[in-house]
Amino acid sequence: GVGFSTLIFAHALSINHQLYGEIPASKFRRSNAYQVHSVDTSEAYIAQAAQRIPDDLLNFVFFHRSDATMSTWGGKICSLYDTLPQIFPDFVYLDGPDPNAVKGTLHNVTTAHADGLPMSADLLQIEYFLLPGTLILVDGRTANTRFLKNNFQNKWAHQHDIEGDVHYLECVDPPLGSLNKKFLDWVNQPSP
Repeated sequence: GVGFSTLIFAHALSINHQLYGEIPASKFRRSNAYQVHSVDTSEAYIAQAAQRIPDDLLNFVFFHRSDATMSTWGGKICSLYDTLPQIFPDFVYLDGPDPNAVKGTLHNVTTAHADGLPMSADLLQIEYFLLPGTLILVDGRTANTRFLKNNFQNKWAHQHDIEGDVHYLECVDPPLGSLNKKFLDWVNQPSP
């Protein structure tokens, strides 16, 4: 989803870019360094979020519009974006889609119901592309987080900040190979 978070992440990435400089894609096999990709169902919200991005941060931000539709995952009702950006992030901020923007019903169930809950399964679709060390921050959405945790196949550490109403997840599987290990070592080094 879009909102002020996109601006905040773009600003943080610009600071990291200043601190660490360019990262050759070949060094870690990561071609989208210093990019924030926001997916939303609403052109209007995307336009509003894009207007917040100052010119010096535009190179860090990519917006994607996609419908979201009621679907299933493992026989359980959920929602899925129709298209995802062609990226495999190492950090995900989950705060979308808006349950009221999800199209359709499945067995007469919809997240757009007044008592409905967000139940996005997009991360389950791409889980095996999320490398060890990937971090997920879920803003609220406790039921959605439980759904993800119960359906993830890799090993994910989880922490719930009840007071802040956020969930933190980290893929703690062993590194996939030398490049993934080198990336994790680099990410975990002390800041300059």
